[in-house]
Amino acid sequence: MNKKIIIPALLLVAVAVVGALFFLRPSAPAPITQNNIPPVDNSTVSVPPSDADELAVQAAYQRALYKDNFDNVRLYQTVVSGSYALQEWRGDTVGGEALLKFDTIQNEWVIVSPGGGAWSVDGLVEMGVPQAIAAGLLSGMLH
Repeated sequence: MNKKIIIPALLLVAVAVVGALFFLRPSAPAPITQNNIPPVDNSTVSVPPSDADELAVQAAYQRALYKDNFDNVRLYQTVVSGSYALQEWRGDTVGGEALLKFDTIQNEWVIVSPGGGAWSVDGLVEMGVPQAIAAGLLSGMLH
């Protein structure tokens, strides 16, 4: 007689636990959107970066951000100069310019600094960016 009561009760508890875990799981963060920004024509880079470079920078930043997009971050302007890039981003309450560098070993863009606010030439040089490239990156940003 006890088996007739215990087995359905355990089954009911198991279903309730699975249902609770399903409904209480964290929701996925809001998708990152990209606003259309016209390309910058006043770049000082001798060989202009391709659209593929800019898309690769944006994808690298999105991969890192997707884990915790708490501020509804959106991507804006991307400037690439040599093996460095600046990615402008803005959320609901904060924004800035992330510094990325192309890692030739991993063959991908990696975030050097997620940024917060705008960079200066001196700030970029302190992060290891050559001065000419730092100046080129900043001249490409629409401030």
